[in-house]
Amino acid sequence: MSVKTVNKEGTEQGLGMWQMLKFTITSDDALVSRAKSADTPKEDASLILVYFAQKGKTDQLKEVALDGESDEIAKRAVEKLAEAKEHTALSEVASYGKNDEVAKLAVEKLAEANEYYKLLAVLYCGENRATRELAKKRLSKLKRPVEEQV
Repeated sequence: MSVKTVNKEGTEQGLGMWQMLKFTITSDDALVSRAKSADTPKEDASLILVYFAQKGKTDQLKEVALDGESDEIAKRAVEKLAEAKEHTALSEVASYGKNDEVAKLAVEKLAEANEYYKLLAVLYCGENRATRELAKKRLSKLKRPVEEQV
């Protein structure tokens, strides 16, 4: 049992059985805290994100994206949420994320996924003015979905 990841140098590295076991026996809350901390080495935090993505733990990814102290790790969490097509979580990150750049990335990912109504929610519920403005701009470029007639 191993998970393959690509490190920042572009070479493949494996998440071995012992590392997976270590992550499995560590509580999710402890892993989230470790991933959110700016003191955690980026490689370790990235491996934790890979673990969450592999296990389908999108709530933990969302938590890292919302409150992550490291911009880079929070952005990676948004990327993982986008890959998992967790548009509701992306909408929450865009609306309530404490980091402007991460929230803007979430808006961009929603626009790429053509999530008109999720962007509308960001426009009306977003706490950050710059993020609301970006959502408004992206909404103007999207076509409103045609409602099915019954």
